[in-house]
Amino acid sequence: ADEPLETLGESLALPPFLEPKRASIEAGLKPLK
Repeated sequence: ADEPLETLGESLALPPFLEPKRASIEAGLKPLK
């Protein structure tokens, strides 16, 4: 994994070319239970 285990999965990791679309991508995600 490329993230520290302490913070793994706390935020959505996106490649740089998708960063401009982060808000619309996150808006379409459903929360995990």
